[in-house]
Amino acid sequence: MGIAVFGHRGASGYRPENTLEAFQLAFDMGADAIECDLLPTKDGELIIRHDNYLSTTTDVASRPEFAHLMREGIVGYQEVREDWFCEDFTLAELKTLRAIERVPDERPGSAKFDGEFELPTLDELLAAEFVAGKHLILEVKHGAYFATQGFPVSAILARKLRESNWKERGITLTLESFDFKVLEQMQRVC
Repeated sequence: MGIAVFGHRGASGYRPENTLEAFQLAFDMGADAIECDLLPTKDGELIIRHDNYLSTTTDVASRPEFAHLMREGIVGYQEVREDWFCEDFTLAELKTLRAIERVPDERPGSAKFDGEFELPTLDELLAAEFVAGKHLILEVKHGAYFATQGFPVSAILARKLRESNWKERGITLTLESFDFKVLEQMQRVC
């Protein structure tokens, strides 16, 4: 077997990570697969972001209409921080935000695209023309934590996959999670 190249969060050195534009560029540059992270919205959709807090990868801090949503919250089970959290926003609200580079000093090529791209959903990724015949690695982030908060991410993912025509389009999927129980759950429902 040869070497396989995975675009972790897309071509994140060239476009803000976890955007459709970063994913397409990764495939255009020859990646064999792209990896992305799935998180729930307040209204039960799945967006593609690395963490449930939004200040480091979106322009939410510059948006006065969302100032009231800043709160102390938990990142998975590990860390408490003051921030804006995806699970407090509807998809419509999140679609008004724009992606920014998480580490601009390390990735200035990506940072020059700050504010240009929307936050994508799983639905949009699965429907994108550029993923036909490609391999997608979908990571459920903090699935056990979100289940305790009333967000059954594995069940939402299973529904999204059933509603998609990913198989007919020749898309190969790998599902992953850092939580073994979430992996078992995904194996049962997906």
